[in-house]
Amino acid sequence: MKAKLLLFATPLALVGVNPAHAAVPFKDQTLNNGAVLENVLIGNNQTGNPVTGTTNQSGIGVIFTSGTDTLLTSASGQAVITALDGLLNSVGFSLAGGVGFTNFEFDLQKSLSSPQNVTLTTNLGNHLYANLDGSGANWIGAASNGEYFTSVSWSASGSGFDNMKQLRIGGIAAAVPEASTWAMMLLGLGATGWALRRRRKLNVAVGYPGMPRLA
Repeated sequence: MKAKLLLFATPLALVGVNPAHAAVPFKDQTLNNGAVLENVLIGNNQTGNPVTGTTNQSGIGVIFTSGTDTLLTSASGQAVITALDGLLNSVGFSLAGGVGFTNFEFDLQKSLSSPQNVTLTTNLGNHLYANLDGSGANWIGAASNGEYFTSVSWSASGSGFDNMKQLRIGGIAAAVPEASTWAMMLLGLGATGWALRRRRKLNVAVGYPGMPRLA
């Protein structure tokens, strides 16, 4: 009986657990922390929402979306994202297939109104970049402490930027399942173990050949 209770107690205890995120160091430009940073390549002449690119070493698709703008790609090679109206106000990106990553960095070029704030939002936490320069490059990035980013987006408080360029992503690996996913997996394993144990007891009770009788 104790074995049965343990099989079910472990997964049920995990159902309500939320993963605890370690502190994420947000920086003006990331340190790679040993992760290989891959350039994101994107083809010319995409117009829409989303637009797509590819990491240059692992060949994984990158999906760019915006809640405010129709996006344009304006150069082959490293990713350059602009807006159809010339004012890029927000962009989000993620890797195809739910793949996670531990590092990222990108450059916001030339604010059309200076200065302005940018809010960076990720699944591991948020960060505010205040008073970004309106005359040139503004590097934004973060590195996690062993966890995986799966979604990143930024939004500007002012009129927007000329473009987003030179996105680099590092530490690419399959994302770790959420606690609820682990709980469901363990619940299934627990139920399977209980069913096998019950079947064995029934076989012993009815005296199937080769099975010893209960004392």
